[in-house]
Amino acid sequence: MTAAEDLAASIIDFEAGGYPVGEIRHAVCECGSIRFGLLFDDEVGVAIRVCAECGEEFGMLDSDDHADDVDSVDEATCTCGGTEFLVAVGFAFASDGEVRWVSVGLSCVADGVAGVYVDWKVDYVPTGELRGRV
Repeated sequence: MTAAEDLAASIIDFEAGGYPVGEIRHAVCECGSIRFGLLFDDEVGVAIRVCAECGEEFGMLDSDDHADDVDSVDEATCTCGGTEFLVAVGFAFASDGEVRWVSVGLSCVADGVAGVYVDWKVDYVPTGELRGRV
């Protein structure tokens, strides 16, 4: 299994909020890189990926809407000490097709350990724009 497949499997297995994941999208920077650092707040539901190649910061999903509610962010770190990751988002959908829950998963570039670092419920509609903000 590839690192991207392991990452997708870990997000699907996590099943945040008890909702089955219906779609996985992998992050790719505008510069083409797939390696990122991640700043996050699990209380509010904020995830900011930082490209390891060009340094661009990108507020994932609806993070930009909630950034003012965050006192401080944590930096994602693997158990091996690594801080560069492949990043993907799992989307769980309600019966009406709207996004109900999101899970941000990481796979460490150094050792391949994968897991969900932050997830949150989405309680508004419409949610279609979230799928384009990975």
